[in-house]
Formats: sequence, structure tokens, C-alpha cells
Amino acid sequence: MARLVLPFRRALAERDVRLLVAARLISQLGNQAAVTVTGLAVLDIGGGVAGIGVVLAAGALAMAAFLLVGGVLADHVPRRRAMVAADLVRFAAQGLTALLLLTGTAEVWHLALAQSVAGVAAGVYLPAVTAIGAEVSSAQHRKEANALRGLVNALSAVVGPAIGGLLVVAVGPGAALAVDAVTFLASAGLVAAMRSGSAASGGRPGLLVGWSEFRSRRWLWSVTVLAGACGLVVFAPITVLGPVVLGATWPAVLTAQGVGAFIGGVLVTWPRPRRPLVWVVFGALLLLPLPLLVAAAAPLPLVLAGAFVWGVEQSAHWTLWQTALQDGVPGDVLARVSSFDWLVFTAAGPLGYLLAPLGVAAIGAAGTLVVGSVLVSIVVLLVRAGLPRDPCAR
Repeated sequence: MARLVLPFRRALAERDVRLLVAARLISQLGNQAAVTVTGLAVLDIGGGVAGIGVVLAAGALAMAAFLLVGGVLADHVPRRRAMVAADLVRFAAQGLTALLLLTGTAEVWHLALAQSVAGVAAGVYLPAVTAIGAEVSSAQHRKEANALRGLVNALSAVVGPAIGGLLVVAVGPGAALAVDAVTFLASAGLVAAMRSGSAASGGRPGLLVGWSEFRSRRWLWSVTVLAGACGLVVFAPITVLGPVVLGATWPAVLTAQGVGAFIGGVLVTWPRPRRPLVWVVFGALLLLPLPLLVAAAAPLPLVLAGAFVWGVEQSAHWTLWQTALQDGVPGDVLARVSSFDWLVFTAAGPLGYLLAPLGVAAIGAAGTLVVGSVLVSIVVLLVRAGLPRDPCAR
């Protein structure tokens, strides 16, 4: 156990790593709680299920639409400043929403507009936080620092929605969103205290430079395509169909995923693969047991085991891929390059949500899950066959 914990201790010995991890923990808990709170708030004002879809889609689409612009900004202004500004915008958007709910004047379009503004801010934040991740830690502890951020994601995904639900029960949706707004303010304060990211990268200007750097690295765009395929035909279908097929046992599956992600975040600091990208590519196959087991109506213990393995893969992929980006892409274009990577994955999810019901209508729920798994297997083999020399190989 000491052997597993030691890398985290070394990474946390660096001041800016501690500040960034704390900022991400607070804001991610707020993000995950906000999904639950926002949905319940829409129901509370009579928006119904359609209203929930409109409000959540507004935020997701705004973020996807602004990612590329956010990547340019994060490469040409100090990244710390970009992250603080994004957090403050999200604080204002959630705070205004909370005020409207508390005064009883909120309407669905108010919430959709506020989530759109928050989504734009997230479009700036994500490329900036990927790029600043290369600055906050020394090279020898970079993977462990990324693993810590992966643990934050895993913990937030499990705990955040529960916190959101408890807050709504305790104080109501308006006050719960006010608490969520404060998490962004706290995150902004922690990021502002960092020393890293205080200067602009000074790289060549323009979005096309980022695109050129992105497409010139086959290892980068091919893994991005694989991640997009996973989002389109595996993540989205299981998210849509899991609750329908498994019913009341679905929360247990999500819990098993969260536990697996947490364990995976710890384990990924231990092995030192000589070719990390090979692990990233073939690791995608570990996502497939869950949809195949659900499609086969397997016993619940097997489904939970598949969910656990899914979670382990998510954390391992996050850590190894973030480290590969930070090691393999020049710092002056890293935010722009990562914005293309983020865009493919974030756009694949909503598209997959739309396509999944069409798949069910054509070949049924089980067929949709099986076909998606087969397609990802094919993409894994194609990507691996064309994978050039691993830039992160030791």
C-alpha cells in the first residue's frame, strides 16, 4: 500500500499540484451536484422532462461550440487568468440562477441561458486546465499529478450527485444552486493562488496552428478518433439504455463504476508501461464487458464486475492520455491541440444520445449495445495497426 501511496505524496509535495487538485475537487463536486440540482429545479418550476433536456443540452452545446475558441484564448493569455475568469463567470451564472429560483421568478429559458453562459466558460476552462497540468508538476511526477485529477473526477462522479440531491431536500433547489455557485468562487481563489500559468505561452497565434499541430500527430488524432467512437457507440448507448434495461439496479452499476474509477486512479500510478499509448488504445476494450453483459441479461454480480472494470479503464485512460498530451505536444500550442481532442469527445456524447433510440428501433437494445462494442473493437485494431512510434515510450 505504501508503494501505491508514495507517488501521490511526491506529487502533492509540489505546491501548485495541491492547489490545482483542491480547486478541481471543489469545482467538480459542484459540477456533478449541479446536474442533479438543475434537473430538480426545472421540475420545480414546471419545466418537465422536456425542460430538463433543453437546459442540460444548452450547457453541453455551448461548451462544445466554444472549446476551439477557448483553446486559442488559453494559448494566448495567461492560463491561470483564463481559468479564474471562467470560474468567476460560472459563479455569476449559477448565482443568478439561484437568485431567480429563490425569488420565484425563474423560467426554463432563464435556466437554459444561464447554463449556456456556464458552458461557454467551461469551453475556456477545459483546454486551459489540460495545458496548465503540464506546468504545475515536475516531469517525473506528471503522471501521478494527472492521476490525482482522475481520482477527483471519479470521486466527484460518485459523491457529487448525492450531495446535490441532499442539498435540494435540505434547502431547496435555489439555495442548493447558491452553494454550487460558491464552489466556483472557491476554485477561482485556489487557482489565483497558483504560481504556474502566470504568463502567456507566447506561441504562434491562430486556431489553424492548433489544427496543424493536431493533424500532424497521427498518434494524437487516431486516439482522439477512438475516444470519439467510444463516446458515440458505447458511452452514450449504455447511458441511455442502462437505466431502461436494468431499472432499479442501475444506481448500483454507477456505484461500481465509481469504485472502479477510484481504484484505477490509484493503480495507474504503480505500473510504468514502456509504451503508454498501446495501453491507452487496447484499454478501450475494457469498456466492452459492461455493454455486452447488459445485452446478454447477465446476472447482476457479473454486470457489477463489468462496471467496475469500466471504471478502472476510465481512470487509467484519463491519466495516461493527459500525460501523453502534456509530454508529446509543445506547451505553446497545448491548449489549442487539446481543444480539438475535447471537442471530438464532448460532441460524440450528445450525438450518441440521439442515435441510440434509432438503434433500438432498428435492432433492439441488446443489438445496439453489441453492435457498438463490435465497432469499437474494430476501431481499436485499426488504430493500433496504424499507431506510429509512441512519443511517450521509455
